[in-house]
Amino acid sequence: MAKTPIRPTHSSKIALARTDSGVVARQFDDFSRPEKIVPSERINWVGFLILVTAIVGRCVLGESAGRSFPILAGEFASWLLRGEGVVTEEYFELARVLFSAWVLLGCAVVAFGDLRARRGARPWWMIATGVLMIWMATSAGYAQETRSALLVCSDVAGYLAAYWLARRVCVDRRRFVLLVCVLAATGVMVASRALMQMLVENPAQVAMWHENAQEMMASQGIVPGSMDEKILAARILGRRATGFLPLTNLFAGQMLILFSACVAVVALKVRQMRGDTPQRASSEINPARWGLILSLLGTVIAGVALVQTFSRGALGGAGIVILGVAALYPFRQWVRAHWKKTICIAALLGAMGLGAVASWGMAKGTLPTKTMSFRWHYWAGSAKLIAERPMLGVGGGNFADNYLRIRTPEAEEEVKTPHNAIVHSLVQFGLPGGGLFLVLVGWALAGALGPMDHKRGLVTSSAGVLRLSHGLIVGGLSLLAIVMSRVVFAGSASDSDLMFMLVIHPAAVFVLAFGAMWPGATAASDDRTIGLMRVALVMGCVAMVLHNLVSFTLWTPGVGMLLFVAAGAATGSRKRMHTGGRWEKRRWGLIPLGATVAMFLAVISLNLPPLWARHIHVRRMVRSVRRGDVVDIPRVGRALCDADPSDTQGACWMADLSGNLKRLADAHDLTPLTLSPEPYILIALNRNPFSSSGLAWQSNQALWVMSRGGRSPIKTEPFVCRAVEADPMNLQLRLSYLWVLQQMGGDYTETLASEIAILESILAKRLAFNPGTLRRFSPAEQQALEGFKAHVVKARAADEPK
Repeated sequence: MAKTPIRPTHSSKIALARTDSGVVARQFDDFSRPEKIVPSERINWVGFLILVTAIVGRCVLGESAGRSFPILAGEFASWLLRGEGVVTEEYFELARVLFSAWVLLGCAVVAFGDLRARRGARPWWMIATGVLMIWMATSAGYAQETRSALLVCSDVAGYLAAYWLARRVCVDRRRFVLLVCVLAATGVMVASRALMQMLVENPAQVAMWHENAQEMMASQGIVPGSMDEKILAARILGRRATGFLPLTNLFAGQMLILFSACVAVVALKVRQMRGDTPQRASSEINPARWGLILSLLGTVIAGVALVQTFSRGALGGAGIVILGVAALYPFRQWVRAHWKKTICIAALLGAMGLGAVASWGMAKGTLPTKTMSFRWHYWAGSAKLIAERPMLGVGGGNFADNYLRIRTPEAEEEVKTPHNAIVHSLVQFGLPGGGLFLVLVGWALAGALGPMDHKRGLVTSSAGVLRLSHGLIVGGLSLLAIVMSRVVFAGSASDSDLMFMLVIHPAAVFVLAFGAMWPGATAASDDRTIGLMRVALVMGCVAMVLHNLVSFTLWTPGVGMLLFVAAGAATGSRKRMHTGGRWEKRRWGLIPLGATVAMFLAVISLNLPPLWARHIHVRRMVRSVRRGDVVDIPRVGRALCDADPSDTQGACWMADLSGNLKRLADAHDLTPLTLSPEPYILIALNRNPFSSSGLAWQSNQALWVMSRGGRSPIKTEPFVCRAVEADPMNLQLRLSYLWVLQQMGGDYTETLASEIAILESILAKRLAFNPGTLRRFSPAEQQALEGFKAHVVKARAADEPK
């Protein structure tokens, strides 16, 4: 007799009971039959554990929105001079690839389980993800920085795979509750790191800045008296919380999701305490009450850390969401019954708001506040880039280099992103690719906002119990992910102080927080409890989306994945996994499995080999410099540059290292360690004429030589002329260009005078737009400008007929 799948409606009476033989009896009114627990559920637990380790490991890495160097060249040079301390190697780019591949592996595991059990869902998400990956890879092939574009491809693949995986595994509500508890414990962990910064590290760093400013600048390759020195000083003296991340805005975006998870755990504890019906003696400890108190304490810690970022975008987004929920609460019944209409109305209002902002900006040429005025100039410049390449865009991670040549004088910052997720998507991937990515983000958010689904059949494991073994396994693997991520990818084991602050302390806090937020033996599976937890997560997701309208957290690997995980978990928890139907056929199960395997292989094969080869050459370079092997150093440096022909960063890093070693050689008689920067900067600028790293290096090098009143030991002139063409609004580059023209002399006097007028015009517009800007000339630079003007006057007087 063929087994016919049973589809109970929400009005059917359903009871689940575990027998002694490990069989689950499903009762539908008066009918019952035994059914063994499907083996794919064990496979789903494996996928869930992979997702948990990826989330926790991501959150403890201090990744930025851009590329990173394996070793800071200035720090390396200072270490050679002092002869003490350690040189740490950062593997953040490898982490970006491996974490994305790890999540894709989890998707493949779960998809294989679904295929084996002939159970699945509609494959549209994987189909759309595959189409987007193909489009992004095509865009990367036409990008100036191919390696950066391919790394962004792997990041986005990890994001979308994390959403699918979270949605799929969180259909089991035990796993949903566990995932929320992991997010909440992670929030307490990173918040404690931020509070330690505020109370201990930031005051010590300020004191160190006042005592050893020159050494701190040298460790980062910053020229004294330059604009970079002012920016570094302002960042250190600001004393803001950043957690494991380098910028407060990034940390604020991360905390929006993690804080919402803490609130969700509080909702769970409140419901559990209300449902704790057995009467206890007054002297007896109530676990639910203590769990609620500890969860509230963790939520307060996370909230304080969020506020201490002073991120107006993040706090403003959170405030808008809270007010919106408060306004809709009286109409919650109508919203629940017409949730699709509510989403459409909200989307329409959002589009109208964005249109109003754009209309104001185009009419006035600016926006009301200073912060928004800066962003308007970023967006206006981005519109030019979209018009230039509307189909494929500039490529992922290529905004910074392309933006420099089209920015206005008022847009003083050399930003890496346009600080708007919508604009950034369209710039990077073109209108079709960027539009598809935004549709997927909206799709994920809309799915999370929907009501509970009572129409699907109930799987046997959705109302089980949480055993202590579940918590030990999840907590143990999360602890392992914290330790491995910090030790392997960030090199925190190289110093005992770093080992305590960045490994032992966070790991201990996570264990305590996870233990305090443990949901108890019974997973709360009633719709009201899950609904309250979902509302908290969705509020965090919406707040982060609003924050991304003025920020760039979505494009930071350690932050962006949290949005998709939270949205996927909220969507999965409202679903009732179904059995039976036309989507159960094996051919549909091949789509998610095939797509994830293909993306896994693409991410690994396109990114991992060249990145690993570069790190091998970095380690060889460290050994060669330690030995002072003047023969091997240039050979290893060239091999490092050639390890990845699509990468400009390795060549820029070698130019930076050689420039720092040159300065050390001149000051401390380290001639055997002298390198020539010229071949490396040539490689960088030939690969990418608009390389912001290469141009910044050349600018600093020229200014450093000029400040000492000498000529450059390398041929600076062609590089600086080329740099001015690629970054015409850079005051420091233009000052270097004036020096080049003065050195040329002769027929270049009038050109020098014309360039002085252009420079003064840019400077005047910048000061008029922002009188308090840090990006103005220092006294030494202003004195150099006056010297150039005097030179022009003198040259013109000499040319006049007597």
